[in-house]
Parts: sequence; C-alpha cells; structure tokens
Amino acid sequence: MQRCCKPGGKVLLLEHGRSASWQWLSDILDRDAPAHAAKWGCIWNRDIAAIAKESGLAIEYMSTWHFGTTYYIVGRPCESAGAATTVATSPTASGLEGGLEGPR
Repeated sequence: MQRCCKPGGKVLLLEHGRSASWQWLSDILDRDAPAHAAKWGCIWNRDIAAIAKESGLAIEYMSTWHFGTTYYIVGRPCESAGAATTVATSPTASGLEGGLEGPR
C-alpha cells in the first residue's frame, strides 16, 4: 500500500485480530483459529499491531475496540526506510468502549 499511496496520503486500516489486553480471549481465538480459517478463510488471531508496526508504515494513530480485537490504524508511508514508527493511542484502548474519534 505504501507504494500506491499518494504523496502526503494516509493508509487507513480497520482490522480484527488477537487481543493484547484480554489473554483469555486470545486463548479462545488461538484454540479455534485453524477450524475458523478452514471454514471461512480468515485467520482471526493475527497480531495486528505487530504486523502494522513491521510493515514500514509510520503509524500516526492506533486504537482498539471489542475487547481489543478490532483495530483502527492511521498510517502514512515512511519518508525513508529507516524512519521510526510512532503510535498515538486513544483513551479507549481497553477495547471496552469506542467510536471513531481521532484523526481521519
């Protein structure tokens, strides 16, 4: 996505994956992931925060909802390959409440 993004543009991600806040929930996702992936083609226990950080995007904003399993991420292509990733999180990072406040 970085190479397709307009200069000054942003990459908006709305994803679901494992919860960093609720281990019991991630344990359930891990347990049922193979059957869920076989039936639906969706791997629902991926570490979305780690994937986003490793992607090379400069993360401007990251927030989670639904017990930490739904991620809203705003990123931009890095100016250079070695640019640092920065993250601003919302006060709703616990995943217990939410909305789409923050940068758009």
